Amino acid sequence: PAPSQTTQAWSACATVAGQCVVSPRAGSRSTALPEGVQNLSWAWLVDGILQQVVQCLSGHSRLQAFRLTCRHWKAVADQNVRQLAPSSLKPKDLVLLFPQLQVLELVQCRNVRNRDLFVLAQSAVQLRCLTLGDDTNKPWVTNRGLSSIGRMASLTSLALHDCNSITNNGMAALGGLRQLASLSLRGCRKLTNNGLEALQANSSLTSLNLHGCKRISDTGLAVVSSLPLQALSLGLTRVKDAGLAHLARLSQLTELHCTAEELTDAGVRQLSSLSRLATLALRECCEVTGDALLVSSSGGRHMSG
Repeated sequence: PAPSQTTQAWSACATVAGQCVVSPRAGSRSTALPEGVQNLSWAWLVDGILQQVVQCLSGHSRLQAFRLTCRHWKAVADQNVRQLAPSSLKPKDLVLLFPQLQVLELVQCRNVRNRDLFVLAQSAVQLRCLTLGDDTNKPWVTNRGLSSIGRMASLTSLALHDCNSITNNGMAALGGLRQLASLSLRGCRKLTNNGLEALQANSSLTSLNLHGCKRISDTGLAVVSSLPLQALSLGLTRVKDAGLAHLARLSQLTELHCTAEELTDAGVRQLSSLSRLATLALRECCEVTGDALLVSSSGGRHMSG
């Protein structure tokens, strides 16, 4: 690596290593040098200290410099990586190199296929957050891919953006994700109200994004009104005032975003019973006037339009 990169990595190690020697964690083995040892070279740093360095550098640009220092440091870093956003994906290598991986963002990854999701699902990696961005010119995530995702039982957050090959039949696989708390279906244009019925089994779901799901209507909101949602995003759907009546049953809702929906003052007023609603954002909802916003904001809510 370049001298400046190596210097940055050594500097980070020196800081953390110094902290470890002066104040070792309770119950941990002492990391101080043996008596009589005077050579303070980097070779004495044990994996435990290097792992703490990696944790301190997580998400920092200096982590790359750390990995470039030597093969051993690279191996230690890879063993402790928690988050990745690769530009290309080789799933068999990924699950071997990064066994502690929890967050995987594949938005910029154009070579991912359904078979790659199958490899991830069959591995020992316990993903908690997965983000997929489909290629609008050549869709690759299909219902078969959703079937693999449905076996990733550790997922708490899933984002499927512009996955235009996903249909209602594929949504059934997501019903098995019992720990799923956040789901984004932004731009999944083939999904209809029937596809949302599969989400009724997700009793932990608190955040749902349906922006750009053009075939979702008021009937679909009747389905999701049984979920413990705290945040909901709608945009460019077929939802009208009748749909907001269903949302009035979401007693735990604290945040609602609506963009370019055909709503009126009468519909917005139906939300006044939501005592926990703290944020109501109405963008490009042309039929909504300030009068309705004043009524809705009477409980100290933050309104924007």
